[in-house]
Amino acid sequence: ALKGGRADSAILQEYLPRFATRDYRRTGRIDNMVKDLNAAQDLARRTHTAMPLTALCAEVHRLLTAAGLGGEDQAALMEFFRRNDEEKNT
Repeated sequence: ALKGGRADSAILQEYLPRFATRDYRRTGRIDNMVKDLNAAQDLARRTHTAMPLTALCAEVHRLLTAAGLGGEDQAALMEFFRRNDEEKNT
């Protein structure tokens, strides 16, 4: 539904099928994304630019790192949220 539209991206094309099949092969690290998100937030602060979704995304990635998933791929965040949802429903 998103392919070719404004919401489409190379990352979406890579990860959407991986999320669906629970394919967690490493192509990047969550803790590396934390570093990049921190850099983006630092720049936003220096330029007085509001970036609330970047702050939220950074917080989620810090949560994942604190849960011991820093070395995992971005796709692992789907499993993390699935597991937490299952725990709440039991």
